[in-house]
Amino acid sequence: MENGRIKNEIKKIIISITLATVVLLMSGVMRPLYADVDNFTISLVTNGLYDTENYCIHLHPLLCIIIKMICMVFPKADGFLLLSHFLIWLELTWIVYLSLTLPKSRAFQVGGCGLAIFVVIATGLFSANYTIQGASFVFTGWLTFFVGNCEKKTVFRTLGIVFIFFGTMWRIKAALIFLPFIILELFTILYESLILSLKKQHNWTWNTIVFAMVIILIISQNYVEKTEQYSDAVRYDQERTILEDYPVLEWNDISGKLNNIDELDYDAVLQWFLLDTDRLNSDTYGKIASVAATTRYPLNLSGIKTASIIMVKFVISQTKVLWLVLINIILTILIILFSKIALYRKVESILAVLGGIIILLYFTILGRAFLRIWYAVIYAIFLILLLQVIRMTREDGISKKQLFLSALIAIISIISVMLICIHQGFTKPNTALLARSDMTDELFEKTCIGNDFYFWGDWFTKVSDYYMSEGRLPKEEFLNHNSDVGSWVFGQKYYIKNLADVGISNPIKALLERDNTYYIADDCQFALKYVRRFYGEDIEAVQVDVIYSTPVWKFVHASKS
Repeated sequence: MENGRIKNEIKKIIISITLATVVLLMSGVMRPLYADVDNFTISLVTNGLYDTENYCIHLHPLLCIIIKMICMVFPKADGFLLLSHFLIWLELTWIVYLSLTLPKSRAFQVGGCGLAIFVVIATGLFSANYTIQGASFVFTGWLTFFVGNCEKKTVFRTLGIVFIFFGTMWRIKAALIFLPFIILELFTILYESLILSLKKQHNWTWNTIVFAMVIILIISQNYVEKTEQYSDAVRYDQERTILEDYPVLEWNDISGKLNNIDELDYDAVLQWFLLDTDRLNSDTYGKIASVAATTRYPLNLSGIKTASIIMVKFVISQTKVLWLVLINIILTILIILFSKIALYRKVESILAVLGGIIILLYFTILGRAFLRIWYAVIYAIFLILLLQVIRMTREDGISKKQLFLSALIAIISIISVMLICIHQGFTKPNTALLARSDMTDELFEKTCIGNDFYFWGDWFTKVSDYYMSEGRLPKEEFLNHNSDVGSWVFGQKYYIKNLADVGISNPIKALLERDNTYYIADDCQFALKYVRRFYGEDIEAVQVDVIYSTPVWKFVHASKS
């Protein structure tokens, strides 16, 4: 009997590892290593390509240290990407294993495995935005932790804490989205323990440990951000984000409220043209944000109605991937409603779905309901729903309706994965272990000569897209000679240090005063308008070269040309 149980466990482990490895390999040939520009930029920062200072304010400082250590062990690897791939592979292995442990029905086991694999492939999780990745780690962590608490399994609890630890460090804001859902689950457990007086010994010591860990991570990141070393960089990023990522008022609505700030400054910020670091600094952003920030829709009944309609239109406008994910949520909630699970658990599931809708409605009103936010909220909803399914399969009988719905989830997931594989096509295969190449790029070789420095107006469509499509990071030498004209790296310590090493303190002044400093863009008219407005009407833009089919401009005063 014991030998049979051990062999069965080994079989489940082998199947889990095999399926997760196959998905990893499939993702490597179906999607590029870099499909999200934020992840690509995080890799530039955390791999120390700007400077040995690799702290990225969007990640926890401890995570940046871990990535730095990985880079030391694997010097040709993208440490951030390698760690993310390992964690996603590990969580997929674990979720598949957890699905295979569901008793009473093969349909539930296949449905759980199919759904897990579908979500990873459909969302392109291995190359998805780091917010989605962080949400997936937090989801896996809390799911595993709560199951471990119910079944008194220390291994489950420990593994859950590990995933919560990395998920919270990966993206604290994504982790905080789970907070209302976790509180909902804890209230339900309290209801069981106190009101119903059920004889279930819930170990609150473990709950205290995990919450203490999360609180320590949040406080420690907040502490680092408030230190003199990083406080201005954090403030710069927060104020800039309000203006560039959130809805803002028109210039005519705010011009009378701002002193010593020009309309061209406002346009420059909204167009991510941040080269004038003397004028466009934290103070300027703060002044503008204080009067320009607004919501997409008013916070009243009319605004809520409009936002609700926009949410429906957003879902319709998305690819069928989001539709299928939402269909799986509906099928899962139906499985719970048709089960014999306690009524309060069904109410908890309904509240989780309603809560998720309210959170998405709130972000829609703000104008921040991006797809990555949708997926983070969906992961949080699934946390509550799948906890009920796991309890149901372990405690209650399975009806024919539930078997049919779980089989439907399995069929939809498997067919969806097959269709995605057929229609996705193939990309240039690469691995995170070799993402840092020393190979010279002929396209950009001439930008890395002597004391030359280039500011790219088309950085994202030219430089980032090129390296992302190649599946590798640029050489450090390239970033010593090239920069974009505005992104979230501006104002950060490593970026300022990188420019200071070549004698640049204010990029816009360097374009006018520093030798061999150039502006690369298909259209230089806005940049020319800006420098003429603040640095001299006689400034001209002279084309001096073409790199990567893009004109290279030198700004000169007419009297000196």
